[in-house]
Amino acid sequence: MKSKPIASIVAIFLAATSVTACSDKGSKSARPETEAQIYANAKKSLPHADIKVPDSSYQVASNSNADLYFARLAFENPPLNYDAIAKSLDYKYANTNDAFMKQEILASLKPRIDQRIENAKANRYYVITDNGLKFGHYDFEKKSFPIEEFINTAPPDSSHAFEPQIRLYNSKEKSTYLGSDAHISVIVTNPESFTSLSVADNDTARRMEEFINLNSYDKPYNVQIYTAIQGYPKNYDRKDYLYGEVTKIRVIDYKGNLIGETSLKK
Repeated sequence: MKSKPIASIVAIFLAATSVTACSDKGSKSARPETEAQIYANAKKSLPHADIKVPDSSYQVASNSNADLYFARLAFENPPLNYDAIAKSLDYKYANTNDAFMKQEILASLKPRIDQRIENAKANRYYVITDNGLKFGHYDFEKKSFPIEEFINTAPPDSSHAFEPQIRLYNSKEKSTYLGSDAHISVIVTNPESFTSLSVADNDTARRMEEFINLNSYDKPYNVQIYTAIQGYPKNYDRKDYLYGEVTKIRVIDYKGNLIGETSLKK
């Protein structure tokens, strides 16, 4: 089936993520969908990534720039709640009761907020660094490391959705103020395509194995997840989530050397 380019589709997200009530003929009460049904419908309905988009077009997402927060705001219907947005982005605005100061801060923020949202609408492709992504031990036969979060171990009849998530986590990044609503998690809609990280070279695989066995949560590598933002789950109150389709996962050591890479098959 031919993929629908993300850049050309905005309105479809509203239809793609809305709740479809399940009801029997003649019944007055509708049965809500389970989490698993909602997730399954989203996987089928959301527009797919354009795998022809070059790596250079992917924006490097960071918490300091609140990139994923603006990606989330790009799906909001007007009018925007500028007060709530300002509280999530500006420490002074969030912590002052001075009406004049709030008015001045908001006046300076509004043009920047509008511009950032327009930028987010124009390009929905991001490189998300999630160094909390967990890998299993090296599989010598497959020459790869299993990506544990993306392997579904839930029973087939479970009503709870298997929703593997990625989140911006880079201990090297300078900390900055962000309200709780601005910390966005991305629900991966194609985890079955990324259950392992390919590392063919034995010496490199040995280094990665040593990294995995370190007790420290702060591993000496960056996990770069190339992601196309598809929409967000409008069907229930999850303001701090987005849907995303992964196109590539790369692991880079702190010297910039490639350790392993897995890409979405064309």
